[in-house]
Amino acid sequence: MGMQPADKPRDYELFQATYAFFNETLFSGELPPCFIKLRRTRGSKSYFAPHRSDSGATRRWDELGLYLTPLPPTEILMTLVHQQLHCWQYHCGDNVPSRHFHNAEWVRKAKIIGLQPTATGQPGGKETGHQVTQYLIPGGRFDRAQEVILRKTGFQVEQLWMFSQSSKSPDHQASKAVWRFQCPGCRQCVWSESTGGFICQNCVRGLRAARDSQRVGDVIPFTCPRGCRLMRAPSTAQVLCGQCHAVMAAL
Repeated sequence: MGMQPADKPRDYELFQATYAFFNETLFSGELPPCFIKLRRTRGSKSYFAPHRSDSGATRRWDELGLYLTPLPPTEILMTLVHQQLHCWQYHCGDNVPSRHFHNAEWVRKAKIIGLQPTATGQPGGKETGHQVTQYLIPGGRFDRAQEVILRKTGFQVEQLWMFSQSSKSPDHQASKAVWRFQCPGCRQCVWSESTGGFICQNCVRGLRAARDSQRVGDVIPFTCPRGCRLMRAPSTAQVLCGQCHAVMAAL
């Protein structure tokens, strides 16, 4: 039987966990939680956008968009870290540039974490500017960190690779992937593309999947501090991650 496209909820969880791992290993935990979107739109680019919000939402959060193309896993991971560098500079840098520009401060930080900026994709290319990519510095911090990711995720990396080659758009898959989970005790609800794994903090009971996924009221994104789960819920939600039992935190 041929290999099938990856399950989208698991891909999102993989990227959230990878973001959290690189945050700790490359950025000393300085980056705030970030809502990751995966897209496959021809001609589009990956991006970092601070302080995004859904229509009618009362809170804002950072958003990191990854437009995946058929690339080796290391290239996809470098794209993620490239955008995390923009996140770092926005929140921690001293010289935040205009949108999409890669200045000297961004370049210095990239080199510190083990990426060499280049406008051509090859050694010797211009390091600053609007159109800048990167290649890994052999033996550098990113090189060592991505080896850990590739070793620990195992089959999930294959799923990530299959997702990047899938002919189905993530938006089409998302329409079938959102589930409503409800506590059988206090009846609080959350919505997620994950297939489960939430615990009510009030009742200490597992949330159960419901048939309908219709959202009611103002919901905002939440993430597990360790990157295990991602969900949307009212700002008053009190839910634990079913994997690590950490409190799900609003972005």
